[in-house]
Amino acid sequence: MPNSTHRRSLMGYILRPVAWQLSLASRLARPSSHKLITSVKSSHCTQPRFIMNFRSPEGLEEVKGWYNYQGRNVRFTQLEYRKHKNGQVKHEFIVVWLNNTTLCRFDRRPQDNEHGQVLLEEGVPAEDSAHILSSFETEYKELIQQTEVLLTIKLPRGEDLRFILAVCEGIQTHAKASVYNLMRYNCYFFSWMIVAAVARRTYNWETDILSQTGWNNILQTSLTRTFSSSYRNEYESESTLPPRTGIRKWFTMIIARPRLRLRGGATSGIDDFQEVLLSKYSGSHGIIRRVPRKLLLRSQLGPSLERELRYIESISSFSTTLDASRLRVESYVYRPGRTIHPTLGRNYMRLINAASQASAAVLSEKERSRKSRGDYWEMAWKTAWEGNGYNRPTNSECEKYMNRWKSAWDEFRRLSDQYLAIITETTMVTMMEQLTDVVPEQLMFGESTRHPSGEDQPEGPPSLQEFIRGRMKDHFEIVDRFGFGSYQELITTAEEAMCEIWVTSLETWESGRFQS
Repeated sequence: MPNSTHRRSLMGYILRPVAWQLSLASRLARPSSHKLITSVKSSHCTQPRFIMNFRSPEGLEEVKGWYNYQGRNVRFTQLEYRKHKNGQVKHEFIVVWLNNTTLCRFDRRPQDNEHGQVLLEEGVPAEDSAHILSSFETEYKELIQQTEVLLTIKLPRGEDLRFILAVCEGIQTHAKASVYNLMRYNCYFFSWMIVAAVARRTYNWETDILSQTGWNNILQTSLTRTFSSSYRNEYESESTLPPRTGIRKWFTMIIARPRLRLRGGATSGIDDFQEVLLSKYSGSHGIIRRVPRKLLLRSQLGPSLERELRYIESISSFSTTLDASRLRVESYVYRPGRTIHPTLGRNYMRLINAASQASAAVLSEKERSRKSRGDYWEMAWKTAWEGNGYNRPTNSECEKYMNRWKSAWDEFRRLSDQYLAIITETTMVTMMEQLTDVVPEQLMFGESTRHPSGEDQPEGPPSLQEFIRGRMKDHFEIVDRFGFGSYQELITTAEEAMCEIWVTSLETWESGRFQS
């Protein structure tokens, strides 16, 4: 890994002059701006390129004024993803058709006087623009002649310019994407984001794609998988094959109610632990069903689900594991065949409860290193154990109970993590089947469009999300070769930023901003 990082750094140093030339070349794709040509007819009044500023109240008012100036001409039914045909840098941008002779072009570039630092991680101020062009204008004709269409999306129900403005605001106010960075948050990222967001509005991901019943089935099946695999050799099912019943009915009974018991009849906390796990997750269906609404890309379903499920797991993980571990030790204190005075037994349990509470608190501290936790949890147990001198168990018993408790704690933590992993996997597979893409009839790809490099190429054109992922991969592999980061990591961070921008864009859209 260090050698790989060194090679990338060295390659980056060698190719910085080349990258510098690319940053300058990108500015050559800038159309003329801030000109106003008035023809005889007022309807033929050319609009200047509008620089969007969402960072100040004045800028927001200007954006609102620009939108309102368009009057009723703000709906579009066709979006094009375009790039320049010539030049070292083939600048990419978005075009939406307002009618047969009028389009609106959306671009991102570095500001005129700030192009010197585009290679740096912190980037430079971005210049995001919108430009209305009509067929009689020279720039309109140059755009058609000098650029090619990579992708066309037909939108039968139409879309509003206001939504693209909301997306642009989300980009411009994002913590990282607000600046222009030649390697990351450039014209390509800007175009990917608009295409993905407009397309996402056509998906019906907000419907209830996972019902409460479906969620409960996932939880129950995952519970069975977790405990049957972990206790195959130690535990046996409470159920046996009933006489004169089919195997399917018996299997349904097992799935519906897994009750794993120790041989000999003692549950040792397993039953209660399963009950609490089911209850904890079952009541969280509302959190899970809201996940698709925040998704922009199918590839983000797994990370989003894992994040939400981790949150659910963290809410009661401490108390659930602690209670199950204490019950395991209690079953040992009152194990069959042992006679213990009630007062002594209560004293034992009081000490065990205090010691386990102290140790569990240490083991749950994320900021401590694993080695540090290993030292402190044992110290916490013994300190709590010393709190009572009357009828206090011997040191050997202290060690015995401590080791049994720690073994149980580790066991239940492992089971909880395994259960979480199975739930995440099963839920992702179930929900992914419901996350549809733009129907092929609404997509038209340019001649140069191809499938992501290095992947098996299925028959027919890619889906929209495959197209976006392919554009990312092609760009970030070049960035990787330049020495500016791993392309897998760059794709991940770009997708995360896009999903965050999507959520912000929805909030802006729903707020009704830019409307009169």
